[in-house]
Amino acid sequence: MSHRFPLLFVPQLVLTEIIKFLKPAELVTLSLCSKRCRILVKIHRKKSMRVSIQLFNGHVPRVGVCINTSNNSYNVLGSFGGYRFHFESANKEKYKKIENLVICGHMITCAIDQRTGYLVTFWDDNTQGLKVITDYVCNLFRSTVRTVSIDQYSSWIVDWINKKQKSPINRMIINDHMDDLKKPNLLQVLRSFRGTEKLLIVASPPKLFKFPYKFEKVSTLIIENGFWLTIDNLIDLDCVSMKIKNTSFSSLEINVFLLNWMTGNSRLRCFHIEVTRGNFNEVIRDVEHLIELFEGTRVYKWDNIADIHFHGGYNIRRDDGVTATISVGPKLIIFAVWPDWQR
Repeated sequence: MSHRFPLLFVPQLVLTEIIKFLKPAELVTLSLCSKRCRILVKIHRKKSMRVSIQLFNGHVPRVGVCINTSNNSYNVLGSFGGYRFHFESANKEKYKKIENLVICGHMITCAIDQRTGYLVTFWDDNTQGLKVITDYVCNLFRSTVRTVSIDQYSSWIVDWINKKQKSPINRMIINDHMDDLKKPNLLQVLRSFRGTEKLLIVASPPKLFKFPYKFEKVSTLIIENGFWLTIDNLIDLDCVSMKIKNTSFSSLEINVFLLNWMTGNSRLRCFHIEVTRGNFNEVIRDVEHLIELFEGTRVYKWDNIADIHFHGGYNIRRDDGVTATISVGPKLIIFAVWPDWQR
């Protein structure tokens, strides 16, 4: 025999402690039970945890909550477009306790995804659904959207977030979900974001894609398929660290980039760039007299993303005294300014 727990009738002190121990997805589900529950969650949830909202749009558009700015993130609400289609085509055993709930004045169908444990909502218009659940979670946790993951069908999200909140997006992920990201969509996204701390471009643009504009300021840039970048793009980048794979850059083009850093006008501290063919003499052309051999192993702590390991290389010093180590391999060139970020 099952017994219901009278949560709303326990003493306030006990209620506060119970709510503090609930997980983010459980807090959201509880808040949707009634207006009183929503107020209790807003009042009694653990205030010491710093909350940031993550918005993902893909196969299952969802809103996540990241606690204490750590790597611990929790999906709290999902959104499907077209309730009948998705429910009938999916395994009905996947969803538990399907019922109707009111979210921000919208009566919609909800279900618990038994694999992930968070609430999934079903909408006729999925764009509207994603906006509604995002606004709801932001209001509930009194936070803003800090991370956005988009694909070729959701470039509208960046403009919408920029209009809805004053604080900029902290991290943006441009994903393509197997299909090539269409040129107009990628151009729109790269021109519309207001600058961010971290930009990750996983998308594979069309082969002839070019970006004839200046990038917004960004601290960390990661590009999985950088064949479309030009040397002008590279020089125009205003970032602290970058990791770019699958480029078409030659060693002579990296030399131009290095000479630009030597002028002292760049705030760049490290880069990891895959090239077509690494040639050390071409990379250091015109600065040979400023380098000295470095032997041994050195580890650069790169913004908590990944360590950069130098097994030998060359130190290079600018006129202002800033020193960096550069290593040139057959297909990879790595570069770091000392001291590293974590030391």
